Amino acid sequence: MPGRECFVSLGPGHRASVVIVGYARLVGDSHMDPLNAIGRFLLELVALYGIGRGVWEASESVVAAVVVAALAAFVWGRFRVPDDPGPAPVAVPGVVRLVLELTVLVAGGVGLAAAHERFAVIYFVALAVHYATTRRRLQHVLSFR
Repeated sequence: MPGRECFVSLGPGHRASVVIVGYARLVGDSHMDPLNAIGRFLLELVALYGIGRGVWEASESVVAAVVVAALAAFVWGRFRVPDDPGPAPVAVPGVVRLVLELTVLVAGGVGLAAAHERFAVIYFVALAVHYATTRRRLQHVLSFR
């Protein structure tokens, strides 16, 4: 997937070019601004880590941790509303997608808390800020019935 070039201002007359690879489609076609899209991507990665870490803490099985985290990632990417971003492999109503998102993201935070309590608190604050600042995307997701 080709990257999209974004420019970051470093002060008057200076700017740095940043190429976002892999997440370019989300940043370019999203119902979120680029900063929120990048923040969401990081929250998703931390959630998958948290799910895996929570399973590992509970079962002491690396295989179980990897399988459950991979299953969460598969479900997350498969069941979407159309144009969030791109076509949905399996289109679901917006409420279903939102419940799925919150389940994965909160489960990741709970799993994270099993090993890193302070980091989990920061994660949950960042998650709340993310949803509070992405009203346009939430309206888009919930518009699908």
